[in-house]
Amino acid sequence: MVLDDTEEGPDAVRVFLSLVQARAFATRAERVLSAGRRPCPLCKEPLGPQGHICPRQNGYRRQAEA
Repeated sequence: MVLDDTEEGPDAVRVFLSLVQARAFATRAERVLSAGRRPCPLCKEPLGPQGHICPRQNGYRRQAEA
């Protein structure tokens, strides 16, 4: 159900779930989020496959650890 789609403010959608559907959604969401990229131990930004440019290291590229 789409709530009043007005020009001011963000759009909103209301979703109705049964208890079983809500639990399945929460379980799936937890699996998806936990499969994300590991955070950098220094700045907590996500590490990519090739590392990342860490602001805590003045722009030096931090390599991802295997």
